[in-house]
Amino acid sequence: MIKQQLDLLIANEIVKNEKVTIQNSVESTYQLTTKGRELFQIVKQMKHWGQSNLIFQL
Repeated sequence: MIKQQLDLLIANEIVKNEKVTIQNSVESTYQLTTKGRELFQIVKQMKHWGQSNLIFQL
């Protein structure tokens, strides 16, 4: 499930995956792209709006 989500984010250029081969293993590093950083700011604003305007019941 996580791999599918990461693949979707990569395909939409929100996240990039940098792979490094060390001996016989591959290490992956995931980073936000410029589009991802822009989206992060929008999500952060939405979270702030939700905390200010919505009543949460657990």
